[in-house]
Amino acid sequence: MTAEGSTAPDRPKRGRPPRAELAAQRRRELIETAYAVFIEKGYTAAGVSDITDRLGVATGTFYRYFDSKRDMLDHVIDFGIEKMFDVAREAWGDGPPEDFEGFLTHVRAVGEAVLRAVDEEPGMVRMLMFEGTAVDAELTARLLAVNEALAAGTAAALELGMARGYLRADIDTHTLGRAIYMMLTPSMVDMMSGPLGPEARAHNLDAILDLLLNGLRKR
Repeated sequence: MTAEGSTAPDRPKRGRPPRAELAAQRRRELIETAYAVFIEKGYTAAGVSDITDRLGVATGTFYRYFDSKRDMLDHVIDFGIEKMFDVAREAWGDGPPEDFEGFLTHVRAVGEAVLRAVDEEPGMVRMLMFEGTAVDAELTARLLAVNEALAAGTAAALELGMARGYLRADIDTHTLGRAIYMMLTPSMVDMMSGPLGPEARAHNLDAILDLLLNGLRKR
């Protein structure tokens, strides 16, 4: 109570964070470490001990949070996908493009950001596109659903451009929505053999944008 008799706000408590918070933090650390190990060594070659040794914890700590390496893979895939979505969302920006030039600017920004992220972590492509689909049917279905989500997002941008009159009115948005983001795939596969670097990434992106410029703009 204060001198006037009113109730004072509680002071923040000091000391260790609550147990649930510590558990969530440890779980996150294990997922992030497993992500780094999987994209570096590959899911098949990596073992649970590679994850725990890198994090500096006992193997038993891993099994307090995850049933198996396969169980961990689901969380690592989610982490990697969300990481790529965050990159794309930040590059796209807040407002939708108002004209064709703005549309190309948005597409270029997203393409540059995604290619740069993959160039820095090429193991991500191996894990998401190749190893992940070879593990089992359940994970393959999840990754295919992610592809459909990416296609739907691209299709929505195309539909907005059609509605605003700067894209052709006869576009098959579902098919082209899938095709546009898949145009980045050859560059991503090339990165598995070594970094492309800024110049090669820009060259590949220019070729994609040239095709979009000549094929999508309303005449």
